[in-house]
Amino acid sequence: MLQRHHRAKPREQPGLVSDCATLLAIKDTLAGTIGNLNWSADVGISSWDGVTIENNRVTRLELDEHRLNGTIPPELDNLDNLELLDLIGNQLTDAIPPELANLDNLYHLVLSRNQLTGAIPPELGNLDNLTELSLSFNRLTGCIPTSLRAPLGDENEIYLIGLPFCQIGTRNNPIPLGAQVITHDGFSLWVEEVIEDATQIVSDARPDFNVHPVPGNQYVLVRITVKNNSYETRSFNASHRLHVVGNSSVEYSESWDLLAPDYFSNTRNMFEGGELSGNIIFSVKPSDANSLVMYDADGSDWIFFALH
Repeated sequence: MLQRHHRAKPREQPGLVSDCATLLAIKDTLAGTIGNLNWSADVGISSWDGVTIENNRVTRLELDEHRLNGTIPPELDNLDNLELLDLIGNQLTDAIPPELANLDNLYHLVLSRNQLTGAIPPELGNLDNLTELSLSFNRLTGCIPTSLRAPLGDENEIYLIGLPFCQIGTRNNPIPLGAQVITHDGFSLWVEEVIEDATQIVSDARPDFNVHPVPGNQYVLVRITVKNNSYETRSFNASHRLHVVGNSSVEYSESWDLLAPDYFSNTRNMFEGGELSGNIIFSVKPSDANSLVMYDADGSDWIFFALH
């Protein structure tokens, strides 16, 4: 129910009191030097410019063409019931704060026709309820994060701002941990888990067979899952295809002479739709261990996977 004229005691509306305090705190940052907002302790919040209240919480901020020439305050994320934020047609500068991604209820974010700069925060792709994101006519740079493709779809104005989609699966922008990708030959491949220092785990798995890594190295354990999407029966040779690289920019291949616990079978056939999971082991220098990415070197376009 829309509430416009209420004078309940603050103790009865702690959420609204918090929202009011947030708006008062960010007023000058948002308004800048020429913006004019009537937000004040002397005016009831239900009469504040652009503010809509529902169920004793601020749910909408509609401040289109209010001559705002400040910046977008990251503290807006304190308005945790906010569903709509419309700042179109102002003169706002600086970057889009990634903290806006904390507004779980936000479905409508309009920031067009400002002077915003910098990259689009990929965190905005975490807004599961977002159905409209309008960013055109700004000075944004870089590329459109791929995290925004799925929640918004191809018809959203996000695609009309003159920026390309970020390439994913590159060394600088690897496939996120746990995310599936289709390889060039039609396998689905994803990384399920990574143990950065698995030296003791590997040694204990087969103490009669597995040896310690060469002096100065450690074992990294990577658990992968592969699915065969082809109608042909075939295997996936992880030892041949998968490698890792870290800050040293030197490749590490799988330590195939080890028996990893629950190891991934390179020769076991998968029929159409079949899946195999298992661990692969790499012997790496500790200085590379926390910067590793894994890549599938089969085919002409290598696919990189994040391991952190």
